[in-house]
Amino acid sequence: MKKGLSALFFVLVTMAALVSNVLAAPAQVNRDVTLQRVTYGRSGITLLFHTSGLSKDDLTNTSFTAHSKQWNMACNFIDNTTDVRCLVSKKLSMFAGQGFQGTLAMFHFEGKLPSVRAFPSPVVIETSVVTETPTACPDGQTLSYTFEYSNSSYQAEVWSDYSINSDTFYSLYGVYPESSNIYTDSYWSNGVYYTEIYYIYSYTTYTSGYGTTPSDNWDALVSAYESNGFTIQNTGESCN
Repeated sequence: MKKGLSALFFVLVTMAALVSNVLAAPAQVNRDVTLQRVTYGRSGITLLFHTSGLSKDDLTNTSFTAHSKQWNMACNFIDNTTDVRCLVSKKLSMFAGQGFQGTLAMFHFEGKLPSVRAFPSPVVIETSVVTETPTACPDGQTLSYTFEYSNSSYQAEVWSDYSINSDTFYSLYGVYPESSNIYTDSYWSNGVYYTEIYYIYSYTTYTSGYGTTPSDNWDALVSAYESNGFTIQNTGESCN
């Protein structure tokens, strides 16, 4: 009789464990993290993730390893979406092409470090009225595109090695900072542990303008502008 009761008790415990696991499983089903792209930006190397089911607290549960060292990674949700943007030190661009790996909310990701890239600073010039739209130019002349670019509103950041008060910031940039944050970059180099502190100031700004570029540079220019959040439009063609 005792043997039968023991067997029954074992079966009940096993069933309870199975039910417990089944009930706990749905909590993980809706959680996901996928690395979408990695780019070199003004503020640092940017990792863009598509996520679901994460909370703000999950964004502090991170790790990032590159060049056999641990690096700090700061993450935030993008606007009112579930997408997450993370920043690591732009110094890692010196190891461009090398692999990295890490975790976000206990989800593993990996990729290749990007190289340094130049940010376009278009020269604003006078635009002329285009009465005809040529598709080819005479020998000795180059086909050029005129264009307009704009970004109605975007969040700009200023990274500083030292703290800046509001009035000084206004005298330098013509606006008052809307928010500020501190980013600490810690890393090992040649057996020495370094810690660098950056002060980050954010403000909303508006940008628009126009310019001209050789037609064979158009695709690269569009890619450069769009990667920085601008819209760019071809407004005409000319030979010069």
